[in-house]
Amino acid sequence: MSKSSYANHADFVTSEDGTTVEEILKILLSISLTPLLAALILPWAVPPKFIYHATKDSCFYNYIRAIMEYPFIVVLPLWLVTILAGQDEEQVSMYNNFVWIFLICTCAGIMVVNYAITEPKWEGFLCFWDKIKNKPLTSSSVPFTGLNPANKLSECDEKEEKRSSSSDGGGDDKIKYPFITNYRAIVIYVTVIAILAVDFPLFPRRYAKTKKYGYSLMDIGTGSFIFANAIISPEAKGRKSNLLKSWISTLPLLAIGLIRLISVKGIEYHEVVEEYGVHWNFFFTLASVKLLSALIFSCINPAFSFKLSCIVGLVYEYLLTKDNLLESYLLNIHTSRNNIIDANREGLFSVCGYLTIYLASVYVGKVIYSVPSQTIKHWSLHSFRSLVHVLMLWIGLYVSKSYGTQSCRRAANLSYSLWILATNYTILWALTTISLLQSVAQHVGLLHGPLISYELKSVMDREEEKIKKLNQQFKAKGHGVHCGETATKDEELEVALAQLEQKLGEFKKSGKSSICGEVTTLIKHLEEELSHLETRLEGETEEEEEEKKRNENKINLTNEKNLISMPDLTKSPVTLEAICYNGLLVFLFGNLLTGLVNCMMHTMYVPNYLALCYLWAYASIISTVSIVLYTNNIQLKFW
Repeated sequence: MSKSSYANHADFVTSEDGTTVEEILKILLSISLTPLLAALILPWAVPPKFIYHATKDSCFYNYIRAIMEYPFIVVLPLWLVTILAGQDEEQVSMYNNFVWIFLICTCAGIMVVNYAITEPKWEGFLCFWDKIKNKPLTSSSVPFTGLNPANKLSECDEKEEKRSSSSDGGGDDKIKYPFITNYRAIVIYVTVIAILAVDFPLFPRRYAKTKKYGYSLMDIGTGSFIFANAIISPEAKGRKSNLLKSWISTLPLLAIGLIRLISVKGIEYHEVVEEYGVHWNFFFTLASVKLLSALIFSCINPAFSFKLSCIVGLVYEYLLTKDNLLESYLLNIHTSRNNIIDANREGLFSVCGYLTIYLASVYVGKVIYSVPSQTIKHWSLHSFRSLVHVLMLWIGLYVSKSYGTQSCRRAANLSYSLWILATNYTILWALTTISLLQSVAQHVGLLHGPLISYELKSVMDREEEKIKKLNQQFKAKGHGVHCGETATKDEELEVALAQLEQKLGEFKKSGKSSICGEVTTLIKHLEEELSHLETRLEGETEEEEEEKKRNENKINLTNEKNLISMPDLTKSPVTLEAICYNGLLVFLFGNLLTGLVNCMMHTMYVPNYLALCYLWAYASIISTVSIVLYTNNIQLKFW
């Protein structure tokens, strides 16, 4: 690449002023609604009978879900940062507001339709709250086997169980927090999309990285990665920091950073020197933050992470403002790059700012993992507590701006750190609240929609068929023609059958109610009475009857949940699970594809319709590879 082309491309992928904080927040909040939308659409997009059979094979079920999620999880975020972003201020406001309102109204509309179908009985808020407040927010990480009567794990189920055991989802490794998975996957996916999209003119220039000051979508990438890794760090989960283990885990990051440095310099790939410096890059920043934080936590208790963050951030801001170091040295284009420090001053100095973000994010993680139990009640309190923290961060950013401190990504100053923390904590809080809403909606019956009607009808048909067989068996044996004790026994059986038919009729009348609570209990009683009648009609001896009861009790624990079988729609979308499962590998793969695309064509001059096709194919490849690796239990993890 010639020097003129090199300079033109460097100018093309940067922005002077960026955009507004509100626009970036609207985009990310819109993307945060996609997990809820995907969960609501699934029962309507896939025939219930098909879901019923698909869930017997978790691998097949994952692929079905991935196909259904594709428009919302893969395509919609791509459109939000390209064709739906708008090019001028009037379009920006109109498009952002339209998408935001449309997504909210769509989710609310589907819930209203589901309410009309399931007709849950409303007995007042307090009564309703008493019933669900102690319900779990998240389900067990054991794969869904409710539709497998034998309750045996298939090969794919065993792989899913292994994935769950190595999950980064919660303080207890056996519990996965879907909102953390969704948040981390969204950060990775949006970043991967943006690193290629910025090379095409279709991508709005205001979303490109700012040259000095301002806010943009790409400015938030590195800080979000730091935040996403800190909230699941061992220190956040209350584990003791292992300095040696932390140092070893950074070696792959350093190796990747060196490989990138050598390859970029070797092929003269275009890069913006003012972003990190001549030799520094994103991977060196991740490794440096990890090493410094491990060193700090080996000496100081992680419980003081927030105070440490404040100290590091304020001291660093003081150094930047003293003698105008920020303008006179870091951002000064006339400052030479003759030695290793001057050549990489942006990357070296910004580590202090990213360390500030990391330490504060560890505190956010500790708040999450300090929730006393997994009930809806405690997570509701946590959501309110997190909202207070979010508001405090936004107030801090407002105060910082009012004193004239502008956000500078290149230096990662205090204003930038506050913006990163406020934005990411807001997204995490929104996803937590959405996850809470999903859990409540599933307990009420507002998520499954038509699946409830289908499943309850299947249960009713099953019970009705059993009663018909009992009646036929009762008549075939000629009961009721004998005298004495036998006649009395037959009369009792006939009365019992009549009562059972009456109960089934009552069940049919209430068949549109929620799948939990009284309906489940009623079905269980029907099953027990049917089993008891079958035993009496078969004329088994007392010893045989007792043996049968013992065998039924052995399988009762595994089959009790099979009375009504529903997929768990509070889990993260399969696509987001897959991206989060191999986060760093997905990011590296995206970087590799971005490099290949830029080597094959001059992206600056590609028409918008072709650019959209390339990005669409790129996003599809990223998501498909992630899902294939996920379903085959292939993971690269060392952070």
